[in-house]
Amino acid sequence: MGATDFFCHSCTCGSFKLNGNGTVREMKDILPENICPLLFHSVYAYILTLVNGGWMNWVGHETHVIVNCPYTNGVAVYVKGNNVPHTIEIELIKTGVCPKAYKLGQAFIFSTRPENMLLMSMIEKAFPDILIFSEENKCQSKTYLHNFDNREISFEIEYTGR
Repeated sequence: MGATDFFCHSCTCGSFKLNGNGTVREMKDILPENICPLLFHSVYAYILTLVNGGWMNWVGHETHVIVNCPYTNGVAVYVKGNNVPHTIEIELIKTGVCPKAYKLGQAFIFSTRPENMLLMSMIEKAFPDILIFSEENKCQSKTYLHNFDNREISFEIEYTGR
């Protein structure tokens, strides 16, 4: 299996549960519907930058930044600023070959409310294991200690199969 096959395999991963901060959530309840974990991982740093009032000065304009999926024939998206309070939008500008069958112009809206930012940071921390769990396709879980906003939070992520 080539590196791009391995990466893109995460797009077809099934159910993950996140148990932390007193709640149990499925990944589909935290991230926009039908978003690939790899695409989320690719845009997360930009979302975090925008939420905290930053901008990527190297972009040359102030409306969006272009982010590519690491899969060779994957997708490209615009990550757009905070036009609506507590949200970040990404819009597909290149579709490529992707198991998710994304459509040109399709948009995903991320909630950037503090509780959801915490949950997204947990998913990002666990991302390497999400790739491994989905590749091995066996139910397993792992516990993490995570520092968010100067608070130590323990959480568990469980892969429950495709």
